[in-house]
Amino acid sequence: MILSLTAWIAVAACAGPPRPVGPEAGPVWACDPEADRALFEGDLERGIRLHENHLKAHPDDALALYHLGYAYGRTGDHEQEIACYEKAAALGFQDGGLFFNLGMAYGETGRPHKAVTALQRAVDTDGDNADYRVGLGLALEQAGDSKGAGRAFEKALRLNPSSTEARWYLARTLVTAGHHDRARALLREILEIDPGHPEARGALERLEKME
Repeated sequence: MILSLTAWIAVAACAGPPRPVGPEAGPVWACDPEADRALFEGDLERGIRLHENHLKAHPDDALALYHLGYAYGRTGDHEQEIACYEKAAALGFQDGGLFFNLGMAYGETGRPHKAVTALQRAVDTDGDNADYRVGLGLALEQAGDSKGAGRAFEKALRLNPSSTEARWYLARTLVTAGHHDRARALLREILEIDPGHPEARGALERLEKME
């Protein structure tokens, strides 16, 4: 391949955990402050333990489930991450970041169609979020819908014109579709923004040899 595949986790990894949800959004969920503090300070082991303790007393706290899923995702335990997010969503938690993280976790575990569904829900909550569009594009690409992926990457680039990520993934889909001129232009733009981009220069050199 002219452009190599890039790991799912390269997209933004995951959205950070949200703050407590206010009454205007429906139920009020709030974690143990000490559990949240451990998580935000990066002490994942303690954060997981404290969130699990909190959930024993408050099993319907969807925000705590989201935070716990986030922590498991940071450790690489995507099955536990997915389980927490699914429970939080079933309890009514509708934050776009949850569906983004859930979709990315599905992608990491080889479930592209579930990833598409979750990431579309993320986009539906915030259509102006370029990261959500990039994630959706990756899911569509993994599911075999290269045209849909290209449209998602195009939209992400319109939303965030400075994004090297959206340009890179769009260039990759364009090469697959045989649109080398546009792909070359995008790769040159990436290198103008980030001269040290780890893959764009080599990809551009390979494409230029085809001119």
